[in-house]
Amino acid sequence: MTEFNLTPITPKNDIVDLKTWEKLHTAMTDTVVNGRKFMSEYPPQTLTKTGYRRTGTLKRSWWWDVVTSQDTIEGRVSSNANMAPYNIYVEGEEQRNLFRGAGWQNIQDLMVRMQAELVGRVQRALK
Repeated sequence: MTEFNLTPITPKNDIVDLKTWEKLHTAMTDTVVNGRKFMSEYPPQTLTKTGYRRTGTLKRSWWWDVVTSQDTIEGRVSSNANMAPYNIYVEGEEQRNLFRGAGWQNIQDLMVRMQAELVGRVQRALK
């Protein structure tokens, strides 16, 4: 399983305002929902000469969840596909650029996207 965790930085003092906590939870939920959607969108299949048809297994393997405890909110976007470790650890920069050029996103793209989205959402929630 591939996991990506995001935990917002909490202030030194406890967050007592329930509305603020709910807004932070919503910010995390919106971020991981978009992250899952981002990872499950694939470019159209263009290589059809071999007769291979995509099964959609990788697309359906992406899921998300948000776990809340007393002082943390943790969001995860994960894949249970067997090839996920390859996608994270084996891809070199050349391979990553080749896939990116073909319209395929990768874990690094997801992390950058989710971090940027979460920061913006948390800032809006705290205003």
